[in-house]
Amino acid sequence: MKRKTSYLLCGSAAAVLLAAVFIAERYHQPQDALTVTVRTADPKNLPPVTTAQTVTAITTTETTTETVTTEPVRDLNLAEAADLLRVDGIGETLAADIIAHRGEIGGYVRRSQLTEVSGIGETLMERIMQEFEINGELPPETTAPAEEQTEYTAASETTEKAPPVPKDLNEIGREELLAVPEMTEELADRILEFRAHAGKMVSVYELTVLKGIDREWIRRVLKPYFYIEGDIYAAD
Repeated sequence: MKRKTSYLLCGSAAAVLLAAVFIAERYHQPQDALTVTVRTADPKNLPPVTTAQTVTAITTTETTTETVTTEPVRDLNLAEAADLLRVDGIGETLAADIIAHRGEIGGYVRRSQLTEVSGIGETLMERIMQEFEINGELPPETTAPAEEQTEYTAASETTEKAPPVPKDLNEIGREELLAVPEMTEELADRILEFRAHAGKMVSVYELTVLKGIDREWIRRVLKPYFYIEGDIYAAD
C-alpha cells in the first residue's frame, strides 16, 4: 500500500515537472531579446518651451493672394467696349458702334469724329474725351465764314441746277405759271384768262397784248419755261 502511494506521488510530481518544463520552454525567451532599452531625456535638461515656439510647432498653410492693379486704358483708339462703358451715357450698343466707326475710318484723329456716330452729340463727346485721349490728335477742322459758305452754296446750286424743261403753254396750269421767276399772281391769272378766250394760242407773243408783257419779258421770263406747239413766231 505504501509503495503504491509512493508511485502515485512520484507520477504526479513528474507530471507537474513536465508541465513546468513545457511552460518554461514555450514562454521563456533570452534576456537580450526581451530587454528593450528606452532612453528618455531628463526633463531637467530640456530648455524651456516658449509660447511662440509652441505656436510654431503647429504647421499651417497660408495662401497669399496678390492683387494686380492695372491702369485703365486711356487711348481711345485702343479702348475696348468694357473700357468705353466707364463713360456715363454709353451702353453696350453705343460702345460697339464707336469701335465699329473707329475701324471704318482707320482710327480717330479728331474728337469731332465721335459725333459721326449715331447717338453722340457734343455733350457726350466731351464726357468721352474727359475719360480718354487721342494720341497725336489733330486740331479741329477750320470752317469758312457763314457769308462765304452761303455764296459758295448759292453758286454751286446755280451751277449744278439742271435747266428747266419747257412745257406747252396751252397745257399748263396756274401753279406751273407761278413757279416761274418774276411771275405774279395777277400776270398768271391774266395769261390763263387770255388763253381761255383765245381757245388755243398759236404763239407766245400773242401775250404782248396784255398790259405789262412785252417781247423782251417773254424772251427773258416766259420762253425758258414754256413754248407753243407749232408756234408761228418760233424763229423770233
